[in-house]
Amino acid sequence: MADLPDLGVRTLALSSYDVGAFFYGQFAPSFRKWPSPVHEIRELGCICFYATEHPSRKPRVKMKVAELVEKWRVAVVALAVAHDKDEADRAEASMEDLLTPILAAPCDQIRQFAALLAMQLKNDPGVPYLVWRAFEVWQVQMDKAPDEAVKELKEGLAREIVEMVEGDAKAQLPEAMVRALMWRSPEKLTEVKEVVASEKAAGRGVRLKGRESCLFLEAGGTEEEPAVCVQV
Repeated sequence: MADLPDLGVRTLALSSYDVGAFFYGQFAPSFRKWPSPVHEIRELGCICFYATEHPSRKPRVKMKVAELVEKWRVAVVALAVAHDKDEADRAEASMEDLLTPILAAPCDQIRQFAALLAMQLKNDPGVPYLVWRAFEVWQVQMDKAPDEAVKELKEGLAREIVEMVEGDAKAQLPEAMVRALMWRSPEKLTEVKEVVASEKAAGRGVRLKGRESCLFLEAGGTEEEPAVCVQV
């Protein structure tokens, strides 16, 4: 992989969680050429989502590196080799909580985190080669990348956009959700229906959660561990 000198260590870390999943899916069937421009644009979109810098006077917030590494290890592997879409959705839903500490962590901690995660993935015999090797190569880029200021998510700007499109979205949301859900297995849809019916009977509604560029329909269980978690 060529060096990425224009990207800071924080941006590379924030866009690293699906590197293993991509390479495992891209090259597992046969070793093909480097990803297409379409893939690069998709990655650029992920990076740009986090690319607005907070003023440099914003204090760094230390993270619990070992604890975060273990959570990332589980999510990175699940995103690559999840047995079904339900497992993949739950891994995807966890990523906002796993990305948030990196937004404001000191850059030396981000490098420490990346190196430790790369080592743990490599040393775990249950992690496919194409997953740990892809992350190991990406980690080298993080190690060489320059320090980067704290990043802040622009909630205000996002809210302005939502207010502009809210009317149109409300009218189209039911049909859009139908088209997203109908691709699920009959067993999964039956499970969702049963949980939602039970929650409604108990006077509780479902929850539509926005996390790291995705929407999830959740019902039952708790906020941390919903009984149903479906990406829509």
